[in-house]
Amino acid sequence: MMPELRWILLFIGVAIVIAVYAYSRHQRHLKNEKEFSISTPQHDLIDQAVQTDRSEMPSVGLDDDAIELPDEPPVVAEEATQSDEPLLIVLHVQAADDRFWHGNDILDIALKAGLQKTNKQIFQYFHQSANTPIFHVANMLKPGTFDWDDMAQFKTRGLSLFMQLPTPCAAKESFLLMHACAQRLVNHLEGEILDQTRQPLSEAVVEEIHRSCDRFDKPAHSDG
Repeated sequence: MMPELRWILLFIGVAIVIAVYAYSRHQRHLKNEKEFSISTPQHDLIDQAVQTDRSEMPSVGLDDDAIELPDEPPVVAEEATQSDEPLLIVLHVQAADDRFWHGNDILDIALKAGLQKTNKQIFQYFHQSANTPIFHVANMLKPGTFDWDDMAQFKTRGLSLFMQLPTPCAAKESFLLMHACAQRLVNHLEGEILDQTRQPLSEAVVEEIHRSCDRFDKPAHSDG
């Protein structure tokens, strides 16, 4: 009788351990899902991003479920005539069929695409030896950052790529680099590129962005 009792108690103990582990995993999953809808304080994302270097990167402010960028940032500034007037360009890359991208997959292709991890948990792209980033890549979902310490458990529906012109190199070159990075991400992770309004990126929008970049690349006219 005693051996049978010991086996019964051992079985109950193992069952309790498995149940506790499964419950803790379930609670962690629920917490991660809930974090996507928790509101956070607003920050000026772009100003912080463009003024930092490789060792000091921006915090990110968010809306209900997506990265917070300035209200209706103009991809094409039709009234702008000064080449030094700042211009924000935004692209989004989104997983296909409402799926999620997983952290290790994102990290692998991001590093292969030349992106660098930062100590504020976003990616940035630097051109050659320049200390100023050309463009930034953040999590599309709040809090806009990546969990470098637990990328195996990290997941997101998409990423946001953004730059503010002027950049350390030519405007059109900067956009081509960002666009190529977005294309590489969706090719490997399976998804699509969206414009700043989260509509599929069209050739017409790309052409508008190129024309806008041209204004920054034109040499300044002298009055003399």
